[in-house]
Amino acid sequence: DGQPVAIRGNRAAILRADGSRWDELETPRLQGLAGGATDGARAALLFGRAGRIERIALVERAGSTLRLRPLAGLPQLRDAQAAFTADRIVLAGIDANGAGRVLDMPLAGGRWTSRTAWPAGGTPVALVARGASLFLTVRAPGGDRQLRWTSKEGWVGRTAAPGPVVAGSVINGGPYALLGLSITGFEAAFYIATVSAVV
Repeated sequence: DGQPVAIRGNRAAILRADGSRWDELETPRLQGLAGGATDGARAALLFGRAGRIERIALVERAGSTLRLRPLAGLPQLRDAQAAFTADRIVLAGIDANGAGRVLDMPLAGGRWTSRTAWPAGGTPVALVARGASLFLTVRAPGGDRQLRWTSKEGWVGRTAAPGPVVAGSVINGGPYALLGLSITGFEAAFYIATVSAVV
């Protein structure tokens, strides 16, 4: 319904439609919450420990109750980032052998399907979907870089991020841009990357 929901620890609250206050939601226990993803309309929570993601669940609301719908059969991943396409959820992470993995599953349920992983290694720190394209930020010894995936070209781009990107902070910033949070020295600053530049 477009109302923002905030989750912290084992508590969640929803902003009233008129923006006047936050109301607490009944929430299942969120033990092991390790991250999440949203496109502004849908959300998923990732659970695990020591950087390893052990399960993922879609977030649903029924009145004043927040519910989780688990997605089964998740392969072992660490440092995973998630994003939503029109009808699927996509995960990028590192598998038990240290290799990059990209997986997706229909939101209606089913099985995880492998996609082609990004080239040249690196650890995912942010993943965004725009239409059928994916934009991935990875951390590597030479610095954070951004890549784009399309069905026509696969993974392309070696664009350097302006500094270390805060994990999970990159979002859609408008029709032609991505918005992220980067750390430079002792300061944090938002940056804008045009979609056409990530090639």
